[in-house]
Amino acid sequence: MVNAEESFKQSLNEMKEFLTTRKKLSELAAKSNVSLRTVYNTFDAKEFNDMKGRQIDVYRNAIEMINEINSLQKQSTDALNKIL
Repeated sequence: MVNAEESFKQSLNEMKEFLTTRKKLSELAAKSNVSLRTVYNTFDAKEFNDMKGRQIDVYRNAIEMINEINSLQKQSTDALNKIL
């Protein structure tokens, strides 16, 4: 059985992988106004309570970016349907 800490760490790893494959980590750093090192440190947290200050901002911005990326296909379909 996966405990909460392992589940959180797995979630962070999946988020990092998602953004890395799309080459968005530098953009996340810029959006969060932090160094790339802080972004990596955020994804290395063992649990949410370990995150402090800017790492919480990075985490929130990462969630927003992932949601935005995942919604692009639907947005483009909707936009094309308005044209046609």
